[in-house]
Amino acid sequence: MTTAEILTLDALGDTPVGGKAAGLAKLTQLGLRVPPAFVIVGATPGDLPADLETHYRRLGAGPVAVRSSALGEDSAEASFAGQYETVLDVVGIEPLREAIEVCLASLHNHRASAYRRQNAPVNGESAMSVVVQNMVPAAAAGVLFTADPVTGRRDRVIVDAVEGLGEALVSGHASPDHVVLDRGGSIREARISGTAAILGDAVLRSLVASALAAEAAEGCPLDLEWAVDGAGEIHWLQARPITNLPADPNELDTPIADPTQVFTRCNVGEMFPGACTPLSYSFTARSIDVGMQMMHVQIGIQEAVLPQMRFLIMNSGHLFLNLSTMSETATHA
Repeated sequence: MTTAEILTLDALGDTPVGGKAAGLAKLTQLGLRVPPAFVIVGATPGDLPADLETHYRRLGAGPVAVRSSALGEDSAEASFAGQYETVLDVVGIEPLREAIEVCLASLHNHRASAYRRQNAPVNGESAMSVVVQNMVPAAAAGVLFTADPVTGRRDRVIVDAVEGLGEALVSGHASPDHVVLDRGGSIREARISGTAAILGDAVLRSLVASALAAEAAEGCPLDLEWAVDGAGEIHWLQARPITNLPADPNELDTPIADPTQVFTRCNVGEMFPGACTPLSYSFTARSIDVGMQMMHVQIGIQEAVLPQMRFLIMNSGHLFLNLSTMSETATHA
């Protein structure tokens, strides 16, 4: 008798289902739009759940993506990207069975076994679950990183987008639009692959906002896959920690909530011409900032000295004066 079973994403609980299925379940719990799916747990080649066809029909019996989801996959230490099998655009119960068998068998293929031994040894026997998920008729698709995976900067969001299915991106068959944004959704840099941008500003802002909500819930920077349909609706296809993310090179930088603010090294650069240490920032720079705030209190521009810095920030190890805040003085004159 088979021990395999089928679970929906909202019914996984603590069942060990592998990184891909677990990530989709978390996105679903956040209320993000995830294509309907079910997860096959405990199956082995030649031993599939008896109610497979019933669950497939509940998805609509249309095109589905069949995706491997192994234990130890999609972790911060080892992503297993490209090691296991995924079969797209599967239609019909017999092709579905065949695709599931392909995914199950990929647990022990040569490249996955070698990768597992080198990067992600697990205690006990490894296991494979399989995600069966409705295909999205994608007008565009791609990946999003909530931190820069190359530099480690946590104040940047990276989006790579291609037209159509994301498979063209991950396989290297298409050159993507590459967009660098701040965490407010404003574009900082864009490299467009064609004559026009694949994604509009509104879609980019929505992608960033949803991805950062997922990051906050997970508690670490994320690598996410997404697709946008013809109506402009965003569908989330995967979420996992960014693998081997470098340390944040700017961890001491002052967060800048408003990217339109203007800063200068004038004046303060004469007081601190070189690098500013964290001790100098927290003591000397804070004293300067408090003095400036006290002046504004005395002339009636602000009610009290604030506990946070208002006029000075530290960025890349140097002090900067906030000209935007200073200009508010003129509006009260």
